[in-house]
Amino acid sequence: MRREVLEETGIRVEVGGLTGVYKNMVVGVVALVFRCKLSGGAVRVPRSIAAPAAHSA
Repeated sequence: MRREVLEETGIRVEVGGLTGVYKNMVVGVVALVFRCKLSGGAVRVPRSIAAPAAHSA
């Protein structure tokens, strides 16, 4: 979990306990939600957000 958060956001976290399990069986998604504490790093904006595709008028 720590590695995934770091790769996706650029921040380091300490993972705490499981706080919830949510499911949407219509689309086949089960989400496990954990409490995390910030421990370092800097938020980074993904390229897909930082450089959106140009829209034609």
